[in-house]
Amino acid sequence: MAAKMRKSRKKKNENALWFVIIFLIILIASMFLGYYFTHKTDNNNKIVKHIISGISKKEKPLKPTAKNQIEGTWVSNYDGAMMEIHGSRFTLEIPSVNSSSIIKGKITFNGQSVSLVYTSGSQICKGIEGKYHYTLKDKNLIFKIIQDRCAGRSERMSAPWDFLSN
Repeated sequence: MAAKMRKSRKKKNENALWFVIIFLIILIASMFLGYYFTHKTDNNNKIVKHIISGISKKEKPLKPTAKNQIEGTWVSNYDGAMMEIHGSRFTLEIPSVNSSSIIKGKITFNGQSVSLVYTSGSQICKGIEGKYHYTLKDKNLIFKIIQDRCAGRSERMSAPWDFLSN
């Protein structure tokens, strides 16, 4: 009877060992597959990598070409906000955990200076003019404050903006 119990325990221990081995193999395989599929390059990942790290060396560098030299879509290095400038209008989309907020406004050009006025979307700085000097280096847009009483806008505009598209 004691011999049967030892065999039974030995068989249970072997079964438990096989279970652990199979479990570890499945765990390692699932980690490998998860890594592979989450790091696989597809069109969506190319877009995200483009936004985050800039243009890859294989692509032709994008240059703003329009009525004015900063017309197009720009991404802020400050908070990932996107700013579209078209003619005398701009749209600023600010990301948020709950939902994005969209601010629209007017932009006036005077040489290398611009005036920005929010017309909708932000009650805090609506109608307050902010004046900035801008420089364009490669695909980076840099604003230097001349005068702006809107603290949120002046903080956001002080970070560089990367050119995304026309």
